[in-house]
Amino acid sequence: MKKTLILICLTLFNFSSASAVTLYDALNQTYQNNIQLNAERENIKASEEDINISKADYKPTLTLSGSKSIENTNKLTNQSGGDASSNDADPFTTSIKLEQTILDYGRDLSLEKNLIGLDLAKAKLIKKEQDILYDAIEVFTNFLIYININAKNLRINLNVFPFRKSTSDISIYAKRN
Repeated sequence: MKKTLILICLTLFNFSSASAVTLYDALNQTYQNNIQLNAERENIKASEEDINISKADYKPTLTLSGSKSIENTNKLTNQSGGDASSNDADPFTTSIKLEQTILDYGRDLSLEKNLIGLDLAKAKLIKKEQDILYDAIEVFTNFLIYININAKNLRINLNVFPFRKSTSDISIYAKRN
């Protein structure tokens, strides 16, 4: 009997401590730790980087190149078949190329597409936030309803079975019913 009473008290104690989390805390934890929301936030970051890449198309490009080679000219012959005298050639070439595209409609379209993609990613994040937070509220309220129903059922069960002071009274009560 004492074990049953202790078990009932511990169960009630556990239910009361489970409701210590407020709805605001539950929504805050959901908002910060949800994997789907974090993925949508990363999609926004990727869209912002796509915009930066599109804006880079408007900047000038600079190309630097160079080469150096050595040519062995000791074995050269002239047209008559004799040895030609020439020093070893050591050519060195460099080039610098700076370009700026003035008119290119393709990059304008690319930037516009990426700006629209960013707006779309933000809208998807808002929708996902609303869906996730709605589901969290639904789970939280269902949990509270479940706790209240179980607490009422437990009170009803305790009222049906009257407690007596001695175990003999309980056994007599059980035999009558």
